[in-house]
Amino acid sequence: MENEDYTPVKGTLTFAEDEHMKRIDIPIRDDIKYEGPENFRFALTNPTGGATLWNLIETDVFIYSDDPRHQFRFEDAAYYAIEEEGKALIKVRRSGDVSIPATIDYELIPGTAESSDYTSATTGSITFGAGEIAKILVIPITDDTLKEYQESFQIRLLDNNPDDIIIGLGTWPTTEVVIYDKDHLKPGSYL
Repeated sequence: MENEDYTPVKGTLTFAEDEHMKRIDIPIRDDIKYEGPENFRFALTNPTGGATLWNLIETDVFIYSDDPRHQFRFEDAAYYAIEEEGKALIKVRRSGDVSIPATIDYELIPGTAESSDYTSATTGSITFGAGEIAKILVIPITDDTLKEYQESFQIRLLDNNPDDIIIGLGTWPTTEVVIYDKDHLKPGSYL
């Protein structure tokens, strides 16, 4: 842990007459990975000038990580679906501590596409098993007979997990899903 999580310090504390306390700064190195609590020992030694050490000459110093245990994000800022194909495939990525299972919640937010254009529940959860770093979220798309051009809705990842699980939302915590409808096209034409 030394030289990875903190910078070791060594030196001499000099107390002036009637001075009873000194501060020692130990630089902690910030990284971007989740780590459980870590600790190291700090000791005072070799008093001089007639000084003595009290009972507490060593202590544990604890480092608590403030980095997210899990990071979730959509792989892309936007996804595209053809209404007639009946589904949108959305890739969600996970990083951080992938050695344990984790769950992230999501919600669908209507835009020009309303909830009748996709037949999925408006909220849900995605569960990653240990070691899984990507999941495909399948959103069923309704193939209706209306001649529409393009419509869209959003999907947003939510940090609704218990306080004991630290969640981080990555680069794209929200993505747009654009639905193209081929009903308005003449045979042989393209989108």
